[in-house]
Amino acid sequence: MPTSETLQDPVSNRLCVIGAGLCGLTAAARAKTAGWAVTVLDKGRGVGGRMSRRRTHEGFEFDHGAQYFTARTGAFQTLLGEAERAGAVALWTREAADTGVNAREPWWVGTPGMTGLARWLENQVRAETGRTAVKLNRVEGLWHVGTREGQVHGPFERIVIAVPPAQARSLLATYLVTDPAMDRLAGVEIDPCWAVMLAFDRRQNCMPDIMRDPNSSIGWAARNASKPWRPTEIETLVVHMSGDWSKAHLEEAPDQVAAMALGELQAVTDGAVSAPVFLSAHRWRYAKTITPLGSPMLEAFGGEVLVGGDWCLGARVECAFQSGMAIGQALQNTLARAGN
Repeated sequence: MPTSETLQDPVSNRLCVIGAGLCGLTAAARAKTAGWAVTVLDKGRGVGGRMSRRRTHEGFEFDHGAQYFTARTGAFQTLLGEAERAGAVALWTREAADTGVNAREPWWVGTPGMTGLARWLENQVRAETGRTAVKLNRVEGLWHVGTREGQVHGPFERIVIAVPPAQARSLLATYLVTDPAMDRLAGVEIDPCWAVMLAFDRRQNCMPDIMRDPNSSIGWAARNASKPWRPTEIETLVVHMSGDWSKAHLEEAPDQVAAMALGELQAVTDGAVSAPVFLSAHRWRYAKTITPLGSPMLEAFGGEVLVGGDWCLGARVECAFQSGMAIGQALQNTLARAGN
């Protein structure tokens, strides 16, 4: 399925990054600085991956993906300092109804929504959204990326795949059926999560900023308005159901899941939560890493393909950044060895 783009002469040092979450954008930005000509593709309507923000037709806003992030390495702390000065992130001061929530460690959030950090990074390398990569094709030593929407992008010398491991395996299956990389990807375990969004016509005084009960089917609940730069005139809550609960109800309809989750929330608050004016559920099929890869990235096809994500190292947002940095460093080293 050739297009005008695939018939162009190859351009030296061309790189395609599939996935515009924190890992993909970090890798792309570092690769571009090193001298790669970078194309970034993402299936979503915007960048950020699970650092996501939902705006509804009714005017409600929810951080329905990752709720916050911490910074435990110097490199990520430096990045967040720069992002804070640019107005892309801010510290979240909150009260918790759970001793398991570490109130002493600084928590960061994107501003004005969780996509803030990703949008700021995208200033360095523009992503093409609404592009769902479904096929890789290698012709005469160069790669082409086919999308569900009918485009073919390429040729590229290197490919970065920054998506969940199951999706990475699907993309690589044509070429890497017997590659050890496939076995390593298969060993990564990630729990799903149903995220439920609720809006109310008045504040829910029964709800603290954060609620987490390890003995409940509710893994997490938070008042969106408690975060900086969020609208405060409407009470909005985000509830993340536990991994076990989400697995048990993984294939059920979103409306049914939302109703059941509301019942669970009413149960843990002794019925104090009032009837919401908005109720919706979103399924994150790949949400929380349980068994990580154990290294910051994975090389496949002789190093022509680099695979990464937060799932390489753990379940934290910073893990995605670390993976992206490792991929970017590998790409920088590739050009250095080539003398570019």
